[in-house]
Amino acid sequence: MVGGKRQFFLGVGAPRSGTTWLYKNIRASSDLYLPPVKELRFFKGVRPQESKAEQAAQILAENHITDEDRGFVDAWCKVTDGDVSQYLSMFPGRPKIGEISPIYSTLNSKEIAVIREVLEPLDAKVFYMLRNPFLRDISHIVFAMHRLRNRKSPYSVEEYRAFVDTRLFTRRSNYQRNVRVWRSAFRKDFRVFYYDELDKSPKTFFHKFATDLGLDYNPDKITGVKENKSGHQGNYPVALPKAILHHLRDRHEASIPASKAITQRYKKKWLAEIEAYFAKDA
Repeated sequence: MVGGKRQFFLGVGAPRSGTTWLYKNIRASSDLYLPPVKELRFFKGVRPQESKAEQAAQILAENHITDEDRGFVDAWCKVTDGDVSQYLSMFPGRPKIGEISPIYSTLNSKEIAVIREVLEPLDAKVFYMLRNPFLRDISHIVFAMHRLRNRKSPYSVEEYRAFVDTRLFTRRSNYQRNVRVWRSAFRKDFRVFYYDELDKSPKTFFHKFATDLGLDYNPDKITGVKENKSGHQGNYPVALPKAILHHLRDRHEASIPASKAITQRYKKKWLAEIEAYFAKDA
């Protein structure tokens, strides 16, 4: 523990950028305790108590559940989401604890300040996964409009356009804004990682991630990214309308070069990926 404080690790985004893979591998291999509930959403997008009870029943029915996880689920069900005075009481007394909730990526500075205050008793670090926003958007559309709704047929251009032009959708890929407000709150305790590195070499990426954050882990328990690939379409190989793809391309070909949140290396790489995406259908 740093300075006698327990450590807290908070993963805040971006959605569809490898956070599920990261969550599962942290849980399976490291000394960082993450709850059996991925995406607690305690501070944003809170779940109704009925929904929490249903999810808790599913977790408790698993054969391999640990006593720590049972204790967390029990406490989680008794606490009202958003009651910041109860947040830390849910976690076990481990030296390293945390959560990953990509929905937090779009919080504003006042909402982040609340989290900063809640975590003040701990040595807190925040990490943010970035992915090519064009590819992230496509993955999010397929996930939210098709997989979650179990729909394999396409929507109209107007329906897709209405979805991708919402403030919440555009903000999820607004790395310039999101990284700025989180970094302003946590400064030296804020880290950015890239999905590209995870996709290229999962074990190398995890080693870098764990080393940077000071986590101990068992490399033999790290799974390959393709076993749990963020954005994998599975049974939903939807071909999005070209009008929507061009709309997203125009958006990100303008936003990527202007963003201060992205390194020059990834600006070039992501713009080249967008160009290659369209070249394959030319």
